[in-house]
Amino acid sequence: MSAPAGRSLVLAGLIALATLCGPTARAASLGQVRDIAASGASRLALQLIDQNQSELHPDQPAWVRWERERIHVLESRQWWPQIIHRVRALPQSAPVPYRQWARTQLARALLQSHRPAKARHVLRGLLWHPAGKPSAAAVAQWRRLVIRSYLAADDYADAAIAIQRYRHDHGLSRPELRRWQARVLIRANKASAAADLLRGLEDPRSTLLRLRAELDIGKPSPARIATRARKIAINAGDSPLLGRDGWRLAARADAQAEKPDAALQASEEAVAVAPRDARSDPLFPPRGDLWQLLTRRGESIGNARQLVIGDDPAWFKLGASLAKKHPLHAEAVYAVIATRSPDKDNRGRAHSRLIRVLAGQHDGGLVLQALYMGKGRGGMLAAVPPQGRALLAEQMVAVGDLRDASRLMRNLPQAPPGSDGLDWQLRRARVLVLAGHPDAGAQVLQSVLKSRDKLPGPDADHFIQVLFALQAAGHDRQALALFRALLGKGMSTQQHRRILFWMGDSEKSLGHPLQAARDYLLSATLESRNAMDDWAQTARYHAARALARGGDLADAARVYRKLLAATSDPSRSALLRTALHRVEAKLSAKRGQGPDGMSHKQ
Repeated sequence: MSAPAGRSLVLAGLIALATLCGPTARAASLGQVRDIAASGASRLALQLIDQNQSELHPDQPAWVRWERERIHVLESRQWWPQIIHRVRALPQSAPVPYRQWARTQLARALLQSHRPAKARHVLRGLLWHPAGKPSAAAVAQWRRLVIRSYLAADDYADAAIAIQRYRHDHGLSRPELRRWQARVLIRANKASAAADLLRGLEDPRSTLLRLRAELDIGKPSPARIATRARKIAINAGDSPLLGRDGWRLAARADAQAEKPDAALQASEEAVAVAPRDARSDPLFPPRGDLWQLLTRRGESIGNARQLVIGDDPAWFKLGASLAKKHPLHAEAVYAVIATRSPDKDNRGRAHSRLIRVLAGQHDGGLVLQALYMGKGRGGMLAAVPPQGRALLAEQMVAVGDLRDASRLMRNLPQAPPGSDGLDWQLRRARVLVLAGHPDAGAQVLQSVLKSRDKLPGPDADHFIQVLFALQAAGHDRQALALFRALLGKGMSTQQHRRILFWMGDSEKSLGHPLQAARDYLLSATLESRNAMDDWAQTARYHAARALARGGDLADAARVYRKLLAATSDPSRSALLRTALHRVEAKLSAKRGQGPDGMSHKQ
């Protein structure tokens, strides 16, 4: 079927979906919900858990099973605030074993939310005032979490005491205990003892911690430590904090090995790999602020060429010569101009060029996010001129930072000099819609249509893509008005046909099934009254479903019959025939007749 990607399915797939799914979601088993959550549909899984729990009481085993699964789903997505709220609101009638388990998960969530004192308060309640008799394993687990809470608070003295008590009662065989004690030893300037304690543990986190201790010892060489730390970082996979700490250690070791470029590159990788709000590990601190690192390296590069701060033309010339072959050096040179130049306009130009260099690199958008959008970066952002801010906004969209992208776009109502005005406005509208400002986005689109008599084919396609985002945001009424206005801007027949189809989608979402059927049928018959190509069949099928939903069963049956007559595919015919039978059965019942055509009225 000829249709833009993601906007249409072949008829057989649509009919199969309609056959399998009723008007409301069916109850799912625990195993099915787990499968759905594992596939990535966490919100759907939570909705199904709500559905299954709705008729249960908290003291029932079935309710507990579903509630455990809820917490597991929330943990898998690291939705710690939801776990905290859910457990704190736990009914008193829930069974004691479950309440203990849930409060353990609450302590974990508080630790992950960087609230170690609150977590310790919960754990002390479990240890000192247990409900019932907790198992030895549960007590040991709570005591380990207490140790974690001390370490998270950088309270190494109390952590050391807690570890020694735990070691006396339970031994030190668990890898995490050895890692924790090693951290205490490193902070106490006993790196050799920490390295010895960690030998034999080969997991990435233990290896990285041992490398951290060995860097303090001075053996092996910093270059070898940097190589091994970089390998751990590259292979960190879905453990961003491990990757961040690996890059930070590599940067520190590279600096000691007098490899400034490798150290700077590793520092950039560290800010790109981990979330901005992730708490820093005190044993793996950054080498410094990224602006300072860039500027320091840039000054070194300029000094080697005997450049003087303030001679901006020479610095710009050097940056331009490095941009393609040595982009890291170009970044550093532009950072010097951006932070050291006495000329405000030149500082702005340097910011724009720095943004352009990073925008052309893998993960450059994430580095830009750290340079310009992080906490305390308002001064740097204020120095960026419109062209640079526009490119920065695009990079924020690329990395999924729609909040900051929206903020940048809202402050740039006019296209930057040298930019294509239409392309700029459409990109601005899309960012506003995606960032949760659909009204503002729709206003931009309205202004675009008012300013143009016609919209050429590619521009219209670009415009339509923004309308898809508006539909997805649930603003179908605005999307409909814009689709109708777009039809008067010189659309091709194919574009007209597709717009009618998507208008039908919006009418359906608004609860106007008969209007949706009208638009679908107009889409199907625009080129020819008897068209039965794939697009026309898909549109007719949607129209039949909309007619049935709107109560026009006779028309729905006629559309299904026409589709049946036009298809030769056996499986498709069977599915269409099933849909037709359902409509005919409803039609017969509505007329007061049974499926056999005999009257059943008394």
